Amino acid sequence: DDDDNNTTDSDDVLSENDDYEEEGDKDNNTQKILCPILKFQLVNQLANRPSGEILDAHLNVMVRKEQESYPYQPVARFLKVKLEEFSHPFFNRVWHCRHVLNQHSPLVSVQAREMISENGGYWPSELNDANSIREHLRFSSLIVTMTGISNVSAESVQIARRYYCPDVLVGYNFAPLLFRDTNKNQQLTVDMSLMNDVVEQQRPKRKQSTVRKNHNALSSLPEEPPPPAK
Repeated sequence: DDDDNNTTDSDDVLSENDDYEEEGDKDNNTQKILCPILKFQLVNQLANRPSGEILDAHLNVMVRKEQESYPYQPVARFLKVKLEEFSHPFFNRVWHCRHVLNQHSPLVSVQAREMISENGGYWPSELNDANSIREHLRFSSLIVTMTGISNVSAESVQIARRYYCPDVLVGYNFAPLLFRDTNKNQQLTVDMSLMNDVVEQQRPKRKQSTVRKNHNALSSLPEEPPPPAK
């Protein structure tokens, strides 16, 4: 691997939503639905090597929008996308980058943002399915850049990747990449062969819904490694 470019991002962007607040009218069995999360994944290609970390990693995400709901807005423009975590001081394995599709998100339609605002910041139940989430995405592409410093060579690391709206997989999550290698004293290791694999998101037990995980974005960071093989 080239030390000057030792990070790879997965081919897909995910969207998930299966979280519910313990609020609402219990008599009517209503629950408030948290907004979906858009998630993409970065993998350090030197994760399984000593001193392969990327120091002071910073992400920048821009969205290109070619069509808006209002005729006076430009045909194409670029907007900054806010992430839950945009920096990582010691990026050594897998980084799940998450953006909440809420009333402030530039990635969803004006109609959806208004409905979320009217619903107190929660996702509307009438849009709580995979098709509705996809129909209310409003962007042509996402441009992701990352910079950092390689701990191996002390040289700068830069990557850039563009995702398009059809790349978004609604209702799926990234496959777990971390496992404990029995040949290396149970050392936590990244399985690079699963980098672009996804798994279907489980529906919540509390309420039947066709909405799959959104970028809750989609899984938590860091990933929990599976139990060691016996």
